[in-house]
Amino acid sequence: MKNIVLAGASASLIGLVAGSLLGTFGAWGLALDQSPTPAGRWIIALTLGVVLAAVYVYAGFSKFLPGTAVDKGVVFGLLLWVVTLVVGAIVSGVGNYAFADPASRTVFLSLVLFVIWGGFLGFLYQES
Repeated sequence: MKNIVLAGASASLIGLVAGSLLGTFGAWGLALDQSPTPAGRWIIALTLGVVLAAVYVYAGFSKFLPGTAVDKGVVFGLLLWVVTLVVGAIVSGVGNYAFADPASRTVFLSLVLFVIWGGFLGFLYQES
């Protein structure tokens, strides 16, 4: 699948399911909580996923990261996870979601969520 929109939206759908099963969306929860309705949260998640997929492709991550397509996606997911932790340490509003109680559980589960999302993004958007 080479379509950025489809890859980003599909990876986000998988991320929504994974986040629901894990019980956390990490820092993404801040964006998702901006809508009072489940449909609005889905739209926000899909939009965020497509925007981040565009960053993955147009910033060159899909080309210059080492490994297979899945490896590249996982590394991109890890980079985003680190960015959310750094931003969460600086901006308290993001930190409330990134480091929610119990912080160690939330940080670990959001890591798992970013790895799942990134791996699927890399798999769904493969450079030929």
